[in-house]
Amino acid sequence: MPANGCGTCYIACVMCHGEDGRTPTQIGLSLYPPTPSLSAPEVQRFTNPELFWVVKNGIRLTGMSGFGRFYSDPQIWQLVRYIRTLNPSPNAGEANDGVAMTVADSFSRHLVSQPETCQCLAHPASSSIR
Repeated sequence: MPANGCGTCYIACVMCHGEDGRTPTQIGLSLYPPTPSLSAPEVQRFTNPELFWVVKNGIRLTGMSGFGRFYSDPQIWQLVRYIRTLNPSPNAGEANDGVAMTVADSFSRHLVSQPETCQCLAHPASSSIR
């Protein structure tokens, strides 16, 4: 996910939803229910306030944790705006093709991509708790 969208919570998102938000990782696919693509119709049909609530509070009895204890409301709204940029993919709703990035792959790619503009907690320049 690009730093201008999910930068502040990049690591939290990528762990399950994948680097692009559309390709859940092996961890995400192993959850019950499996982590959806953020471009999937079942995600995109939520209203902006509903998406905000889900990110802030999580979804009970699923792998979707709430992040309201870690991120401010403006940071969560920034994530909601990013999710809205993920138009439904042509394969949304179909079974994953079996190609899932590992979390290590996603994290490695992230660490080498634009660390100077990213606000996530993985980069030394931005490691202060907000």
